[in-house]
Amino acid sequence: MVEQLVEARYSREKTHHLQRINLLLEKMRVLLRISQTQQYLSYKQYEYAVKQLNETGGMVGSWHKQQSATDKA
Repeated sequence: MVEQLVEARYSREKTHHLQRINLLLEKMRVLLRISQTQQYLSYKQYEYAVKQLNETGGMVGSWHKQQSATDKA
């Protein structure tokens, strides 16, 4: 995901990279859910990780929205 963030930062095709980041975040959410269900993570650990992912997702979503508006202009 870090690679995608760096590529989005310096690429002219930011939207593609931001969509890829959103997909990776969703995959991570699923893996976290499985990890918690299988008791590899406590609920508290799961809760913390999901909170961090949601915060990151919000930032990426805002960047994507801003970029989409820029692309249309």
